[in-house]
Amino acid sequence: MYRESLDTLYIREVLTTEDFDKVWDLLEEKFSMNIAAWKQLFERAERTRGRFTSREEAFMIFGKQKIEPLLNDLLFRRRVPTWIYLLRYVLRDKLRHQATRASHFKNRLK
Repeated sequence: MYRESLDTLYIREVLTTEDFDKVWDLLEEKFSMNIAAWKQLFERAERTRGRFTSREEAFMIFGKQKIEPLLNDLLFRRRVPTWIYLLRYVLRDKLRHQATRASHFKNRLK
């Protein structure tokens, strides 16, 4: 079962600008994407981001709107959150650490 809002929340907590290169590298390695062109497109999109939108959130939105539809077409998927799955894969160690840390504080207020 997919929980987009929960996954997106956790990804937003751990995603940093240093992780962008890991995502770009994976897209280049697995799908032979022209990363230089995609980075330029992202930079243009980022310049027009909302005032209260962080660079990390802009990256997530950009991937969701621009890259995910292409990946879903390529993989013959319909309405699958492929971008979130990709981010979750790249950030799996950070997410695991975050989940472990959160579980230690889960029942602390009771």
